[in-house]
Amino acid sequence: MPEGHAPRQADVARVAGVSRATVSTVLGGNGVANRIPESTIERVLEAARSLGYSPNVSARKLRGLRNNLIGVHTFGRVFPREHRGFYSDFLVGVEERAEETGNDLILFSSTRGDDGERRIYNSGVNRLNIADGSILMGVPEDREELRRLARDGYRFVHIGRRDLKGVDVLSVSPDYVAGTDAATQALIGLGHRSIGYLGTVRPAEPQIDRYRGYSEAMRAAGLQPAAEERFGPAGPDRRWVDRLRSGRLTAVLVESVSMADVVVAELRRAGLQVPADRSVVVLEDLGYDPELAARWSFLGIQRNEVGRRAFDLLLGLLDGTPVRSELVECVAPSAATTGRPRQAGPAGRRPDVSRRARESGSAAAGDRPNGEAGRCRW
Repeated sequence: MPEGHAPRQADVARVAGVSRATVSTVLGGNGVANRIPESTIERVLEAARSLGYSPNVSARKLRGLRNNLIGVHTFGRVFPREHRGFYSDFLVGVEERAEETGNDLILFSSTRGDDGERRIYNSGVNRLNIADGSILMGVPEDREELRRLARDGYRFVHIGRRDLKGVDVLSVSPDYVAGTDAATQALIGLGHRSIGYLGTVRPAEPQIDRYRGYSEAMRAAGLQPAAEERFGPAGPDRRWVDRLRSGRLTAVLVESVSMADVVVAELRRAGLQVPADRSVVVLEDLGYDPELAARWSFLGIQRNEVGRRAFDLLLGLLDGTPVRSELVECVAPSAATTGRPRQAGPAGRRPDVSRRARESGSAAAGDRPNGEAGRCRW
């Protein structure tokens, strides 16, 4: 074989003393099905090993064959500037399953356009086609790309629910509805009856699901859910802040730690402390940052498990197995920034609530040792 020449199937055939067709059949994993003698199969495999032959995955893809390459595409930056970032544990789960199933991963990082946004069809070409299928993460700026990907028949799984009218996007998502429902029940179990909700200006599916979980828990307890307060560029509305200061709200669910910092600062100006005077639950997962995780009661998500299950869902899709979107349970907030309300209703009396709310008190965050993060069961 000439120096610098990568071994080809013709070289394997020459060393093994068989035809190229036989080599192609054996290396394609179809030797037994085509009744090729075991001794011939072993001879071909040994020749391939001795030559250092590896298949041309691009050529396999062109022939409509699996090349055991699984793509990963994110609509935001993957590698954090800090020690860990939001995507890290998702990627660990994906990598673990790739390793366990004998697949390779390919990270698509050349999809950033001139405007700084990552797009699947950058320059009109779907580079994800190199892989058998891909796992997508993040929130796309242009949701038409997901529609086009589905129309093109490309096989993918999205980490996080994506609701597109007329298109069924296969996904694995944290169960934000049930998780926020359980977090709200925990606050109700502590005695809170006026619980606010501070959300983003542009809510996406995760925020919509969280508010739904909060609303369902409040109504099930016979309580009126507050309208979702939006956190704009200037922060929360002053009237909402006044309600929190005065005690008309005794607890609040906030969608990010940056929002929670603003809430705590406002309370401190009024001489109030968290959790002694008011309770705060952050609905953003802070498990990637141990310091933040220790400071806040937050709704955790099992990133590693989500990544593993997204990978398995994609493999099922590629194998033609019937599959459907999945939800992964959340991790209940600790008691770090939650406690019993300082004032529990007129004249210190607590209004009656439904049996579900009373029963939820036995599993409330405040009934666990401070800092203990239990698992939500629903």
